[in-house]
Amino acid sequence: MDLSLLETLRYKMTTGKDFAKIFEYFFDNFGENPAFFEVGVPAEDEMLTSLLSHVAGAMFKTSRVVLGNMRLIAIKEYDFIHGGLTINGAIASVIYRTDLRQGIVSVFRPNREGQTDFARFSAEMLPPNFRDEVSKFKH
Repeated sequence: MDLSLLETLRYKMTTGKDFAKIFEYFFDNFGENPAFFEVGVPAEDEMLTSLLSHVAGAMFKTSRVVLGNMRLIAIKEYDFIHGGLTINGAIASVIYRTDLRQGIVSVFRPNREGQTDFARFSAEMLPPNFRDEVSKFKH
Protein backbone atom coordinates (compact mmCIF):
# COMPACT_ATOMS: atom_id res chain seq x y z
CA MET A 1 0.00 0.00 0.00
CA ASP A 2 1.37 3.36 -1.06
CA LEU A 3 0.45 6.01 1.52
CA SER A 4 1.88 8.74 -0.70
CA LEU A 5 -1.33 8.35 -2.73
CA LEU A 6 -3.04 10.13 0.17
CA GLU A 7 -1.54 13.35 -1.20
CA THR A 8 -3.37 12.73 -4.48
CA LEU A 9 -6.56 12.02 -2.58
CA ARG A 10 -6.15 15.20 -0.54
CA TYR A 11 -5.74 17.17 -3.79
CA LYS A 12 -8.82 15.54 -5.31
CA MET A 13 -10.83 16.34 -2.17
CA THR A 14 -9.98 20.02 -2.53
CA THR A 15 -10.37 20.45 -6.28
CA GLY A 16 -12.54 17.57 -7.54
CA LYS A 17 -16.11 18.05 -8.66
CA ASP A 18 -17.26 14.41 -8.94
CA PHE A 19 -17.48 13.28 -5.32
CA ALA A 20 -18.41 9.71 -6.29
CA LYS A 21 -15.11 9.41 -8.19
CA ILE A 22 -13.20 10.81 -5.21
CA PHE A 23 -14.69 8.14 -2.94
CA GLU A 24 -14.02 5.53 -5.61
CA TYR A 25 -10.34 6.59 -5.59
CA PHE A 26 -10.30 6.34 -1.79
CA PHE A 27 -11.80 2.85 -1.74
CA ASP A 28 -9.71 1.59 -4.68
CA ASN A 29 -6.46 2.70 -3.06
CA PHE A 30 -7.14 2.50 0.66
CA GLY A 31 -10.61 1.73 1.95
CA GLU A 32 -10.69 -1.86 0.75
CA ASN A 33 -7.23 -2.67 2.08
CA PRO A 34 -7.30 -4.10 5.64
CA ALA A 35 -3.71 -2.96 6.21
CA PHE A 36 -4.82 0.66 5.76
CA PHE A 37 -6.95 0.45 8.90
CA GLU A 38 -3.91 -0.62 10.90
CA VAL A 39 -1.90 2.43 9.79
CA GLY A 40 -4.08 4.97 11.57
CA VAL A 41 -5.15 5.44 15.15
CA PRO A 42 -8.68 5.82 16.54
CA ALA A 43 -9.68 9.47 16.52
CA GLU A 44 -12.18 11.90 17.92
CA ASP A 45 -12.50 15.30 16.31
CA GLU A 46 -15.01 17.76 17.74
CA MET A 47 -14.82 20.05 14.72
CA LEU A 48 -15.55 17.18 12.34
CA THR A 49 -18.45 15.95 14.47
CA SER A 50 -19.93 19.44 14.56
CA LEU A 51 -19.51 19.89 10.81
CA LEU A 52 -21.12 16.52 10.12
CA SER A 53 -24.11 17.47 12.28
CA HIS A 54 -24.66 20.68 10.35
CA VAL A 55 -24.12 19.10 6.93
CA ALA A 56 -26.44 16.20 7.80
CA GLY A 57 -29.14 18.65 8.89
CA ALA A 58 -28.97 20.27 5.46
CA MET A 59 -28.88 16.93 3.62
CA PHE A 60 -31.82 15.51 5.57
CA LYS A 61 -33.64 18.85 5.78
CA THR A 62 -34.08 18.57 9.53
CA SER A 63 -32.75 20.07 12.73
CA ARG A 64 -32.87 16.64 14.38
CA VAL A 65 -29.71 14.79 13.46
CA VAL A 66 -28.47 11.60 15.10
CA LEU A 67 -24.88 10.59 14.41
CA GLY A 68 -24.31 7.02 15.51
CA ASN A 69 -21.76 4.23 15.40
CA MET A 70 -19.03 6.70 14.49
CA ARG A 71 -15.62 5.15 14.03
CA LEU A 72 -12.94 7.57 12.91
CA ILE A 73 -9.33 6.74 12.12
CA ALA A 74 -6.62 9.40 11.87
CA ILE A 75 -3.44 9.24 9.85
CA LYS A 76 -1.75 12.13 11.56
CA GLU A 77 1.30 12.48 9.33
CA TYR A 78 -1.06 13.22 6.41
CA ASP A 79 -3.56 15.36 8.39
CA PHE A 80 -6.25 12.92 7.33
CA ILE A 81 -9.25 11.29 9.00
CA HIS A 82 -11.55 8.70 7.50
CA GLY A 83 -14.36 6.71 8.95
CA GLY A 84 -17.84 5.35 8.93
CA LEU A 85 -20.98 6.23 10.82
CA THR A 86 -24.72 6.32 10.58
CA ILE A 87 -26.65 9.53 10.08
CA ASN A 88 -30.30 9.30 11.04
CA GLY A 89 -30.00 5.56 10.42
CA ALA A 90 -28.42 5.91 6.96
CA ILE A 91 -24.96 4.49 6.26
CA ALA A 92 -22.30 7.16 5.79
CA SER A 93 -18.58 7.49 5.13
CA VAL A 94 -16.40 10.52 5.62
CA ILE A 95 -12.97 11.62 4.48
CA TYR A 96 -11.55 14.75 6.09
CA ARG A 97 -8.46 16.96 5.90
CA THR A 98 -7.69 18.20 9.40
CA ASP A 99 -5.21 20.83 8.18
CA LEU A 100 -7.84 22.58 6.03
CA ARG A 101 -10.89 21.49 8.06
CA GLN A 102 -12.39 20.24 4.83
CA GLY A 103 -14.06 16.95 3.98
CA ILE A 104 -16.55 15.02 1.94
CA VAL A 105 -19.33 12.83 3.29
CA SER A 106 -21.26 10.15 1.40
CA VAL A 107 -24.65 9.04 2.66
CA PHE A 108 -26.40 5.93 1.37
CA ARG A 109 -30.15 6.02 1.93
CA PRO A 110 -31.86 2.81 0.84
CA ASN A 111 -35.29 4.35 1.31
CA ARG A 112 -34.48 6.76 -1.53
CA GLU A 113 -34.13 4.04 -4.18
CA GLY A 114 -30.57 3.27 -3.09
CA GLN A 115 -29.40 6.80 -3.80
CA THR A 116 -26.05 7.94 -2.44
CA ASP A 117 -25.79 11.64 -1.65
CA PHE A 118 -22.50 13.50 -1.31
CA ALA A 119 -21.55 16.80 0.27
CA ARG A 120 -18.26 18.64 0.51
CA PHE A 121 -17.93 20.79 3.62
CA SER A 122 -15.42 23.04 5.28
CA ALA A 123 -15.01 25.33 8.26
CA GLU A 124 -13.21 28.60 8.53
CA MET A 125 -11.90 29.48 11.94
CA LEU A 126 -12.78 32.99 13.01
CA PRO A 127 -10.26 35.04 14.97
CA PRO A 128 -10.70 34.99 18.77
CA ASN A 129 -11.61 38.69 18.77
CA PHE A 130 -14.26 38.29 16.05
CA ARG A 131 -17.19 39.41 18.24
CA ASP A 132 -15.33 42.50 19.33
CA GLU A 133 -14.50 43.38 15.74
CA VAL A 134 -18.09 42.85 14.55
CA SER A 135 -19.50 44.94 17.39
CA LYS A 136 -17.61 47.96 16.02
CA PHE A 137 -19.91 47.92 12.98
CA LYS A 138 -23.23 47.83 14.83
CA HIS A 139 -25.24 51.02 14.95
